[in-house]
Amino acid sequence: MKMKKRLCALLAMLVLFCIMAVPVWADMGPKPTVDLTFKGLEGQQYAVALISRMEYTPAPWMGDGWDAYNPEDGKKENWQALHDYVDPDGCKFGGYWEECSESHHFRWDYRAPSRFKILIWLEDTQTYLVSEELDRYAFDAYFTVQYTPEGTLQVKRSYDYTWELISLVCRVVLTIAIELVLAWMIGWRARRDMQVLLWTNVVTQLGLNIALNVTNYMQGSLVFAFAFFAFELIVFVIEGAVYQYLLRRDPNTGKKRHVWLYALGANGVSMLLGFKLAQWIPGIF
Repeated sequence: MKMKKRLCALLAMLVLFCIMAVPVWADMGPKPTVDLTFKGLEGQQYAVALISRMEYTPAPWMGDGWDAYNPEDGKKENWQALHDYVDPDGCKFGGYWEECSESHHFRWDYRAPSRFKILIWLEDTQTYLVSEELDRYAFDAYFTVQYTPEGTLQVKRSYDYTWELISLVCRVVLTIAIELVLAWMIGWRARRDMQVLLWTNVVTQLGLNIALNVTNYMQGSLVFAFAFFAFELIVFVIEGAVYQYLLRRDPNTGKKRHVWLYALGANGVSMLLGFKLAQWIPGIF
């Protein structure tokens, strides 16, 4: 009876977090992005675009597409130069461009091409710089573009894998800590209980978070959101089965435990606490 009360309190906490729902935005369709950081072009006036062999369907706000100049974007001479560039491999201006002289940063965050070249127009010398053809290797692809003294571009991928690893470890540690504390709260305190819970969660949470990281890296946040619930369901089934096999009886009293209810409550609470932490510390998730 005592355990039932504790489990009911656990589920009540879960409902409370459901009520404190994560904010929802109307735009639920994130798009692939290409993010460029330029080095070596300090002091130069220049504009940047991506050119690609693929055919473009202009974004709704682009009016007539890449043949239309918008004065708000920058100087018409720069737009004209990027628009008129003839690439030997058949790559064409994609409609989106930026003047990067001050920011030294370019970001295409709507329908970025999967394969492209970086085209730079140097305003002062009236010359072009063109990279080799590149692949958008991730859903959000980051590159560092170095202008060399020889007048060429060296492009390197600059996705922050180190921070991704740190955030993954943080998520796993936080989740395991939450689930062990909940087990302690409902009276599962035997050494064997803690060992089973610890190692089961190490395996399932590492698997879950690696799968989610790969999904987000390759497919973006929308697919990640759907995959999250599917993977969480798989984790719940695995953990429930392990607990049913190894922890179904209290080692001191021999009484039957509600292991599936614990698995459901613990995963639900850790998931919702994760959502709240994602709001407070976005970089970890």
